[in-house]
Amino acid sequence: MIGIQKNKKGFALVLALVMLALLSILGAYALSTSATELFIAGNYRNNLTAFTTADAGGEFGLRAVMTSAPATTSSVNYTRTIGNGTANITVTSVISGPMCPGRSESSTESGGGGFTAGEYYVVHSIGTGPASAQAVVESMACKPAMESS
Repeated sequence: MIGIQKNKKGFALVLALVMLALLSILGAYALSTSATELFIAGNYRNNLTAFTTADAGGEFGLRAVMTSAPATTSSVNYTRTIGNGTANITVTSVISGPMCPGRSESSTESGGGGFTAGEYYVVHSIGTGPASAQAVVESMACKPAMESS
């Protein structure tokens, strides 16, 4: 019996080393997963900033169309700093047409919304956020023609 006891003396040390190795591997995996999650969250934040910048730039372009964009200009470029990003906005005159939603004299009499002649514009906004993240927002706007009095 004493001979069997002598052979088991180093077993506790071997078992402790194996357990330490397994726990070290598990800890390294958890650390790697945490670092990857942080990287993904940072990319998401940067892309969200770029998108909201592009969206705000698109709203700026639509407001520019409705308030001051001349019908004769084929393309106008704007650059705006919005929050932590920059928006490059291009407003392009596309076509004149009779189907712009709005109120015409005939529709006012009937109380409906009707359609009237107008200018169509494409608003293209590229938002750039942190770490050169980019997003694009594009929309179309119709500016009703001014009715003559």
